[in-house]
Amino acid sequence: MQQSRLAMGFSLVSCAAIIGYFTASGNVQAFLSILVGAAAVLCVLYGVRRHRPTMAG
Repeated sequence: MQQSRLAMGFSLVSCAAIIGYFTASGNVQAFLSILVGAAAVLCVLYGVRRHRPTMAG
C-alpha cells in the first residue's frame, strides 16, 4: 500500500515537472498530447491492476 502511494507521489511530481517545462517553453499542444497519453496509460494500468489483484506484488 505504501509503495503505490510513493509511486503516485512520484508520478505527480514528474507530471508537475513536465507541466512546468512545457508551459515555460510554450509548447502547449505537445503537453496536451503527452497528458492524454499518460492518462490513457494510467487508466489501462489501473484497470489491469483492479481486475487482477493476484498479480499485484
